[in-house]
Amino acid sequence: MNARDYPEFGMTATGGLGDLHHFREFADTLPIMICQMSPAGALVFANAAWYAVTKLPRDPSSFETENWQRLIHPDDATVVVAAIANAVAQSLAFAFAYRLRGHCDESPNAYRWYHARANPQSDAERFQGWIISIVDIQETRSREAAERELREQATKRENEFKALAEAVPQIVWTADASGSIEWYNHGWYDYTGQTRDEATGWGWQGVLHPEDFPKIMKQWTEGLEIGEKLEMEFRLRGRDGRFRWFLTLVNPYKDESGEIVRWFGTNTDIHERKQNFERSNRIAQTLQEVFLPERLPQTPSITFDALYVPAESDALVGGDWYDAFTLDDGRIVVSIGDVAGHGLDAAVIAGRLRHTIFTEGFDNPDPAQILKKADRILRAQSSIIATALVAVIDTTTGVMTYATAGHPTPIVATNGKPAFHLADGSAPLGTGFISRGLITETHVFTIEPDSMLVFYTDGITEFTRDILYGQEQLLQAIDAMNAGEMPQSANDIYQAVVDGRTTPDDIAVLLARFKSSRLSETRRPSSLTKQWRFHSSHSYSARSARHELMTFLRLHSADSDGLFCSENIIGELLANTVEHAPGLVEIEIDWTESAPTLTMRDAGPGFLPKHDPGLPTSDLEEDGRGLFLIRRLSDDVSINAAPGFGAEIVVRLPVHRS
Repeated sequence: MNARDYPEFGMTATGGLGDLHHFREFADTLPIMICQMSPAGALVFANAAWYAVTKLPRDPSSFETENWQRLIHPDDATVVVAAIANAVAQSLAFAFAYRLRGHCDESPNAYRWYHARANPQSDAERFQGWIISIVDIQETRSREAAERELREQATKRENEFKALAEAVPQIVWTADASGSIEWYNHGWYDYTGQTRDEATGWGWQGVLHPEDFPKIMKQWTEGLEIGEKLEMEFRLRGRDGRFRWFLTLVNPYKDESGEIVRWFGTNTDIHERKQNFERSNRIAQTLQEVFLPERLPQTPSITFDALYVPAESDALVGGDWYDAFTLDDGRIVVSIGDVAGHGLDAAVIAGRLRHTIFTEGFDNPDPAQILKKADRILRAQSSIIATALVAVIDTTTGVMTYATAGHPTPIVATNGKPAFHLADGSAPLGTGFISRGLITETHVFTIEPDSMLVFYTDGITEFTRDILYGQEQLLQAIDAMNAGEMPQSANDIYQAVVDGRTTPDDIAVLLARFKSSRLSETRRPSSLTKQWRFHSSHSYSARSARHELMTFLRLHSADSDGLFCSENIIGELLANTVEHAPGLVEIEIDWTESAPTLTMRDAGPGFLPKHDPGLPTSDLEEDGRGLFLIRRLSDDVSINAAPGFGAEIVVRLPVHRS
């Protein structure tokens, strides 16, 4: 083989394409189609892969234009012919994508996409033609088409989503997987007045209320980590400088592998609803405090301690109550109950039931009859259902009679014995299907000395939605208290069971301790100094501190007027820290003198030393009333700057040790 055999290529053993025979043998081994085209545009060689695809015979007829062009898709034939003609006219390289089918396959789906690339070949003397490589790109084209379709569909869905988001009366936004905001609808810009550059990313922090910032950042970062739905409430500053409450709902969007690729969120204005809610809650909480007893009976043989905690998840007072009062003959009546629902209605019904039990207890101290009277009154006035328990305790004999209406029975704990529940009772109050009224009976139980009874509402056992687990935790806490392994108060029982978790329902706990005569004779007063530390953002901690402070004062004094004034002073001080002094709060009380001295230090601006102690001029103005009351009710007040804190207020409480 030499150049004379293929003059159009001028191939020799040492130049051009080299040894043509060896080149064509090598081309036949390649998995892609290889062709040679003469300077005139005619095919002169095709490798084995070309014949395998085209199914054309391996003879010169295969190179005839009408034969191989017939295999090109009709829509692509013009492009192919034009590209080749242009290349022949100018001796240029060319490339194009086109569809090709096998010669024997007439199916319209038999076409596959290929990419042809032609490189011109020349030596020092003349142009020799083209070497053409043809690569199957069907899978690539299919994948690209699928990806393009997905992109088009995603763009369409994105546009549809944004069009819908712009039409709803809410703020709608999206964030990337890290939580950085990518897009807001017009509602955000209309309300906040921010520009797109200001709002994108984490710009929303600039309009978030400073008091809500720590809580929301904690919730948002935890939500990003957990990767589940999220619900938050916070205040945002509008373009007018005023803050309004919003409810934010956030949902993650995950890919096929379960990875979060985007977050979708909505902000709904709930300002009026929130204000109404808080107003109703304040009224209900005021009623709850009025309905709950100011003090509990304390005798040489029995002492009481109680705790009420509103639902933390809803921040709404419910219908739980407790009471204990002494009859004329020295017996003590205990009542505890739970009205279904939350808010003002529940608090009012709870007050009515407590009052009914109180008045009926003096007239007819039979627990079953008291509950039947309460049931008749409840059904006459309301369709609400409630549970209740009434017990009458003879402090001389230790005999207790009790009856229940759907309420958990008290838990009894005696030294050396596991805690246990007393016998159960009847259906709840107000159950209309009982045509004859409430059916219940009075039980009798004798209480041993050195025992304790724990009355409670079911909020403390159902806060995890696992009643059996809650009951087990409560029994374990009472056993630990009975064994002397933990402090002896209702608050300590609550803390041991709930263990810092959020409670979706309000909780009441009433603890009664029965002492032997020897223990009552040898009882010694507790320490005359005490200290508390808590964070003012946790409202329950403030309530708990108030409860423990008053327990401490009542332990050493029976001065009802002084205790009443002291409780008002403590309430005003704690309310001030919660509202105006976010951060750590320290409280110390020292009763080594005749009257106790209370010192409170906070981390905020607190009271100003030069603050006018007079009442505000407006009847609706609240600022200043607290300090006015504190100065009027206390024996002495001083306000100073506290090193390392904000303000320090020292109050001499108007109560004297018994």
